This record gives sequence, structure tokens and C-alpha cells, in this order.
Amino acid sequence: MAKGALIKAGANVSIAVSGIAGPGGGTENKPVGTVWFAFAVRDDNTDNSKIELFSEHRLFDGDRILVRESAINFSLNQLVSVIS
Repeated sequence: MAKGALIKAGANVSIAVSGIAGPGGGTENKPVGTVWFAFAVRDDNTDNSKIELFSEHRLFDGDRILVRESAINFSLNQLVSVIS
């Protein structure tokens, strides 16, 4: 998803986010608050073969709004790390 967004937009960096913000939908293996992040970074402005991909997941506490806010903050902090 992150790689496709990067290529489609002609961007140098993209983020894809998916998860379970609640209040329902969680399971024992994937509880509410579980969020996955994928990042795509183009090493060269024109070459789609030079795209670095990495992903990770986090488990955030709180209600739906707090989980979403935590995911946004995490994404933006990671973006700053990638571009600096």
C-alpha cells in the first residue's frame, strides 16, 4: 500500500496505516489499539526500483479517538525521522 501510494503520487515518501481503533473488532491476537504502519522511501527521485520499505506495529491504549491520535503522532514522528 505504501509503495503503491508513493509510485502513484510520484512522491519520495509515503505512509500506509491500518489497524483496529475500536471500540469493536479486536481479537485476542489483535486487540483494539493494534496499528500497523508501512513506510516507503524513494532513494532516487526517478527510479522505482530504488524504494526502501519498512514496517512496524504498535499497540496503543485508549478509546478510538486516542488510538487514532496516537497513530497520527507516531506516523508524523517517523516521517520526521525518515526525512531528516
